[in-house]
Amino acid sequence: MCQSCNEGRERGGCGCCCSSALCLENEIRMLEAMKTVQMIRLDSIDRKIASLKRQETREWTS
Repeated sequence: MCQSCNEGRERGGCGCCCSSALCLENEIRMLEAMKTVQMIRLDSIDRKIASLKRQETREWTS
């Protein structure tokens, strides 16, 4: 079993001691986790924009 795929990642890609398939699987998992975090951030930004637009509308109508 491979200790870590980080050695390969530092050099770019999957040049690590474990099997290529395992390394690629880890890379995919990491990227999917990053994607989820970004989607959560985008969602909170969208909510903030909607809130500001509602506030702006109230300011113009008052």
